[in-house]
Amino acid sequence: MTLSSQNFDVIIAGAGIAGCSAANIIAKNGYRVALIDALPESKIGMKVCGDGVALHDFYESNIHPPTKKEIEREVDEIKFFTNSQTHIFSIMGKGLTVNRYHFGQRLLKDAQDQGAQLFSKRLVTSALLSNGKVLGINTKQKENKTFFKAPITFDATGIVASVRTSLPSTLYINESVNAFDTGIGYREYRQLDKSFGNFCAIYYNWDVSHGGYCWIIPKRDNLVNTGILIPSSRNVDANFLKNRFSSFLKINTHLKKSKCLKSEIGLVPLRHPLLNAVSDGLISIGDSAFHTNPLNGYGIGPAMLSAKIAAETAMFCLEKNKFSRDDLWKFNYDYMLKCGKRYTTNKIMKDFIQTLNRVEAEHFFKSLGIKKYYKSGNFIKELSNPDKIKLLYSLSKRRSLFNNFLKLIIKIKSVSSHCDKYPKSSLKYNIWLNELTNKF
Repeated sequence: MTLSSQNFDVIIAGAGIAGCSAANIIAKNGYRVALIDALPESKIGMKVCGDGVALHDFYESNIHPPTKKEIEREVDEIKFFTNSQTHIFSIMGKGLTVNRYHFGQRLLKDAQDQGAQLFSKRLVTSALLSNGKVLGINTKQKENKTFFKAPITFDATGIVASVRTSLPSTLYINESVNAFDTGIGYREYRQLDKSFGNFCAIYYNWDVSHGGYCWIIPKRDNLVNTGILIPSSRNVDANFLKNRFSSFLKINTHLKKSKCLKSEIGLVPLRHPLLNAVSDGLISIGDSAFHTNPLNGYGIGPAMLSAKIAAETAMFCLEKNKFSRDDLWKFNYDYMLKCGKRYTTNKIMKDFIQTLNRVEAEHFFKSLGIKKYYKSGNFIKELSNPDKIKLLYSLSKRRSLFNNFLKLIIKIKSVSSHCDKYPKSSLKYNIWLNELTNKF
């Protein structure tokens, strides 16, 4: 079977949060959208995930907040703990923990209600390419091969990025994620003997999760989503993760009497977003473009926001009937200014943290505790001048850490300033990229 470009204006490969959110917005505005996924319709929404999302991300993305059926718990803060399980500081803000499956199914239904057409149980294998232009995608369903064509294609296939990575290197969009820039997460749903508080907990313990962290995220009643995330470059496998997580269970007072109901393993991107996520006829969004927070792998909010920006770009180009790389470049520019700069500099902070030894890491996080309550993850920016002096004084007690922290701040400021100069046209991209590479 062949579906021609006459049938669809936009093809979206992947019916996850990013794909369904984009499909909803575009179809709502009267465009013909094909939404394609490898899973059967009844299983769309199933994914290994932390399940937490900031409430403001829904309003910024124009996505309807979760319904009562989808909400597991309302939370007020994220609490951060050190090795000794001492609370060092919090990030305040309203958030939700969601039933990931029900949430994903609702996003799919919203897109279908607006007119998006779902093609399930179809594996996206590659881009449909002609003379360097993406004309659609190739798919496979059992032994049947099908191609879909449209003026604009979205790659929302997750970390595998089936469409984007099939393109030739000459298009400067096919870069793959390396081991150092991914994390392997092992999670369990556990039943506690009593209800957990209305907060998410992050535990930094280098003896258990060197370079990563453990977490407890409250769900409905006495259920929690808890697990461990470790950079995959540390020769991590499933048995190693389970053993490390067992160590966490033994020392965490909330989990000692808990019972495991379900366990899963998944990959998480922990790098800066793609600096170029477009090509002729193609926009890459969500995990396929590394649209996550490198500090913690948070992906639900970034996925929704990238979907919104991509949908607006696609509709803008459809109105003009122009679909070249330079026309779609608007997505790169808008995303960089909205949140790309923040996540790019967060990648620098993440790399710095991963280089710390156990003693340095604990001292660094405790030093950040000079301010107990933050409004965002932009810790340094939120500190008052007196608090910055206190932070530097605390860090100065470990000379190597102090010197490396000063280098970190200089690098973050330099890269942040350079991101503000992100080119509005693809013609100046290579010059900008070379300058950024020198700064890194």
